[in-house]
Amino acid sequence: MTTRHWTISTELSGVPRQIDVYLYDDPGTMRRAAMSFGKRIGEEIERGHFNGALAVTHGFRRYHIDADGTETELPDVAVLRLTRGHTTPEIVSHEVGHLAQWLYRLDVLNEDPFPLAIEHYNADNELFCYMLGGLFATVWEMLAEER
Repeated sequence: MTTRHWTISTELSGVPRQIDVYLYDDPGTMRRAAMSFGKRIGEEIERGHFNGALAVTHGFRRYHIDADGTETELPDVAVLRLTRGHTTPEIVSHEVGHLAQWLYRLDVLNEDPFPLAIEHYNADNELFCYMLGGLFATVWEMLAEER
């Protein structure tokens, strides 16, 4: 069993942000890692929440507190977990849609996106990402026919 790890960075908004991307060999390993990490960052996740998941995105904020009490936000703000054999255009674009929404809320709207991330299925972002994934996959397949 192997897990690959990459780190990508974006500064499009002027704010340096870091996203860790993991590629797992099997869904079970990915789901266990997602559950463990979600609990570690304070998400209240019910048992079985990731059952059936083939990819997961975590958005979070981390801070370093200096001796004088000054808080500095750290650049790492998200983790994207993918599973080998399930990296279709639909799945990847769906998860990347979550990443884009997270960064947009942080850096463009300048709002505290944490409650929206926790209310994942009630904040319209899940529906948006399903639509994005479906549209992207359809266009991708149409373009593949042209090659």
